[in-house]
Amino acid sequence: MSAEVFMGLVAVIAIYVLSSPFFKKKNGRVEDEQDKFDDRKEQAFLQLSELEYDYQMEKINEQDYLEMKNKLTLEAAKYVSHSKDDITEIEKMVDNEIRLALEKGCVK
Repeated sequence: MSAEVFMGLVAVIAIYVLSSPFFKKKNGRVEDEQDKFDDRKEQAFLQLSELEYDYQMEKINEQDYLEMKNKLTLEAAKYVSHSKDDITEIEKMVDNEIRLALEKGCVK
């Protein structure tokens, strides 16, 4: 009977080892935080791209466009690494990100 118990134990261990990769969560909090950061960054630039698209398609007026762009630019600036706090430089980077997103066709 001990051989049967041993074989059962080996089978349980084998099943655990083979199935464990399918049930593991991400390795720690750092990856989760990075994923959240990346999602928020992508969302910020996507909103800017959509705003730019709507403005180019004349769906919104210039005043609303400028107000929303300033607000969204400040939000997106949080996700851009920069060496100085010059808002003009940040706007250039954001505009470049918008242009790249529009070229990739991210906005419908």
